[in-house]
Amino acid sequence: MIRAKTDVKGPLCGILSAMRAHPEVHWLVLACDLPYLQTATLEKLITEFQKEPPQLTAYRSTHDDLPEPLCAIYPAGSGTELLALSQELGKSCPRKLLIVKEATLVEQEDPRSLDNINTPEEYASAMVGVPPSGGFKFSHRPPKGGSPTASTENN
Repeated sequence: MIRAKTDVKGPLCGILSAMRAHPEVHWLVLACDLPYLQTATLEKLITEFQKEPPQLTAYRSTHDDLPEPLCAIYPAGSGTELLALSQELGKSCPRKLLIVKEATLVEQEDPRSLDNINTPEEYASAMVGVPPSGGFKFSHRPPKGGSPTASTENN
């Protein structure tokens, strides 16, 4: 477990706390609510990241052409610079930091691959569209007191 150790809020707090705990590694950051995410999507992001010297790399949103900060790779050693930029801008928005730092943006092959879910209705709708193989499979009944689990197994 990594404990939050920054003054910033939201997802950036988690990203920077992880980078502070392990500054020597690159961080692949993913949102937890991406039911259409496929292995190929992650493979493409990693391949693009490896093409050039380590730099901020993220998918370009198919909705607004902006960086997707919760499907991105944050390179080793960039945490201190990102924290300083956040403080300078007075912003805790990782998307804003990716814009200012001119992150490498990767085009999505599947426009729905990074669509997220935020409500029970969106979850129910997403479960209808989840492919039977090649992606994450969600249990339709959450464990008692828990939320749906995901695995890469194909049952």
